[in-house]
Amino acid sequence: MIRRLFTTAAVMSLLLCLATVALWVRSWSVADQVLGGFGTPKLNPRTGEVEVSPAMAWSHYAGRLLISHFPAMVAYKTKQWAYRNPAVHTLISEVDNRVFWHPRLAFAGFRFATVSDGEWDLLVPDYAPAVLFAVTPLLWLALALRRKRSRAEGRCTSCGYDLRASMDRCPECGRPIPPETRRAPA
Repeated sequence: MIRRLFTTAAVMSLLLCLATVALWVRSWSVADQVLGGFGTPKLNPRTGEVEVSPAMAWSHYAGRLLISHFPAMVAYKTKQWAYRNPAVHTLISEVDNRVFWHPRLAFAGFRFATVSDGEWDLLVPDYAPAVLFAVTPLLWLALALRRKRSRAEGRCTSCGYDLRASMDRCPECGRPIPPETRRAPA
């Protein structure tokens, strides 16, 4: 049961890894931006605009994901959430002109910046989730190769005990011996 659950998790993780790599490749030619807020849209009496507070923006471009937080944001056509598809070079120049990245808070492509009071940006390189999602399938592959090697050497796939002298069950863990591993009595 646990092996099936782990296999299912490995397959799902592999699919997420492949989808992340596909989005990574796509991000070099197409930029995506999702803007929205978590509160209800309210009219700001000072500006006369409809605002959502607090608000977030997710921008995906040029192999990176930018997550931005704003104390308040003007609602797009009075909607809470909006999608826009700007040109990649436009989005890069917008971010580079608006943000001062903290040099101490930058590592391996990750960056963090505080823009103003309550406003921050987090830049995540696309390789990070791809590597994270690849861990489970690689672990599954390593364990499958280990089980195959143990079976070929006449060992128990569960505990690794030498089964050459055993007939039907592993004397160490009690697991039944598969027919292909059983040896004829001498």
